Amino acid sequence: MRFIIVFLLSASVALSQQLVSIETAAIGDADNAPDTTGYGAVNYEFNIGKYEVFNSQYVTFLNAVDQGGTNSYNLYAAAQATNLRYGINYDSGAAGGGKYSSKPDFANKPVGFVSWFDAARFANWVNNGATVSASTETGAYTMTGLTSVASYTRNPGATWWITDEDEWYKAAYYDGGTADYWLYPTASNNVPGTITANASGDGSAGNTGNFANYGNGAIWNGKSGMVTTVGTNGGPSAYGVYDMGGNVYEWNESVINTTNLGARGGAFNDIQARLQSVTRENDQLPTTEYGSFGFRLATVPEPSSCALLSIFSIGLAGCLIRRRKAAKSFHSPPSGPQK
Repeated sequence: MRFIIVFLLSASVALSQQLVSIETAAIGDADNAPDTTGYGAVNYEFNIGKYEVFNSQYVTFLNAVDQGGTNSYNLYAAAQATNLRYGINYDSGAAGGGKYSSKPDFANKPVGFVSWFDAARFANWVNNGATVSASTETGAYTMTGLTSVASYTRNPGATWWITDEDEWYKAAYYDGGTADYWLYPTASNNVPGTITANASGDGSAGNTGNFANYGNGAIWNGKSGMVTTVGTNGGPSAYGVYDMGGNVYEWNESVINTTNLGARGGAFNDIQARLQSVTRENDQLPTTEYGSFGFRLATVPEPSSCALLSIFSIGLAGCLIRRRKAAKSFHSPPSGPQK
């Protein structure tokens, strides 16, 4: 039983050190073909965040890596506090490690006013274990000295990263069951309905149906055209990924015109055409911070439960075999003659 106890304790310690949890969906069907736009082909399996990174996750990140509130990497934009559409407050008088907090009703809304550099540092932090001491400057991306996209690259061995355009496109529009692509990221070729919102900013569609948060339909907190709770704005893509159309644009890794990085999916204040697979128009400098820009992460595939059980069983079997051998050696009589 010692092996089991150690195994469980190790898992418990690993979980206790992780400060943020990101729910993901599996993107299979490796080696799929691109669609007529030329996008969407991915020759490996990966997982992607089911939801856009939301405010409470970003707050946890800020409080972990900027405990003193110095904001040395400009990870926090003041507009997140002053703009009624967005969702993070800063209190210089709060204790270290608690200077940032989600506004009421904003914890589960997608974070906005984040640059691509901000998203990359969040990815590094998660890549390195999402702890208080996890680095923001190395991991998925080497950020030290990086001021443009000319020298940017995803590092080998990255376990969490910002999606590249093909990964994002596949997760949004591809249907592995039909080996075809949908026009909208709600597994539909029909225009999604525009959602409304309740007083807390929950989307009216819940998590089903051909709906999205666009066209300034969500009105709450005294504003028309608002971000809404992740996963409440209609049904997901064919892979079970939510809000890939509307809510906020999502940064990706694609370099456009040598200086800019791409973003896809449209936002709460866009027309329906911006949600379509055939629309590729948003590219910005990596330092740009717009309220309508957020992101989601991708990661390596999670081992299946069968694989985990197999690993556990092999380890347990090896432990038992060693114990049996030790017991046999201890209890066996000497091989020489008895005296």
